[in-house]
Amino acid sequence: SKDSTLSELKAEVAGQLGLDCSQLHIARAHKAPMFKDEAKTLRDLGLAEINFLFVGHGAPCSVDEFMLRLAFYTPADKGGVAKARDAFSHPAKGTSSVRSLREALTVPLQKWAMELQSAGEKTLFDVEGLRWKQLRIRDGQAGKQFAVLRDERTLRSALVGLSDGRQVAVQILDQDEELTPDDLIVQLRPWRYETGNLYAPSEWIVSGTRSLADIREELTARFS
Repeated sequence: SKDSTLSELKAEVAGQLGLDCSQLHIARAHKAPMFKDEAKTLRDLGLAEINFLFVGHGAPCSVDEFMLRLAFYTPADKGGVAKARDAFSHPAKGTSSVRSLREALTVPLQKWAMELQSAGEKTLFDVEGLRWKQLRIRDGQAGKQFAVLRDERTLRSALVGLSDGRQVAVQILDQDEELTPDDLIVQLRPWRYETGNLYAPSEWIVSGTRSLADIREELTARFS
């Protein structure tokens, strides 16, 4: 019936497929946003005349959640470019902070990495010893240049155009990191004057409250 609710339709589909109704969601198409309010009727959702719907694995997000598309970020090596590999989807609220997303992604990342290991792929990071403070979250949307997202910001303010399918990249660092409002993200490009070589840039986190003398001392120790 066109006046059936989406929940009723999903229950009927689940029964025909022999699957758990609570672990399915419905969308117009494969990459289209999922329907979240399943109390609405097919007529309310404009589905009364549609002959095809996408049924996917995974429970639907709540009305105030968005399904993010996570990618695993690998920094550029010498002469190369940064890479982002599709990993998995993860629900999050727009009012959640970037820090809370970092905390929530630890277990899903471990699960994803273990699935890759089971499939015979190379280990991407220390799965068992992974800590949430090692995660650096970046904007994975095209044209955003993998900008680093700061802990104190909400996802809605940090990710312009937040909606289902919004792309986010996660990088695994060798050490713990917490970005404060005073921290600056600087692109360092070493230049050897004697040879005229300008090397590929790398990111460096530095507190804006540090003195130039202190920064120079650290850079001297780092590149001498």
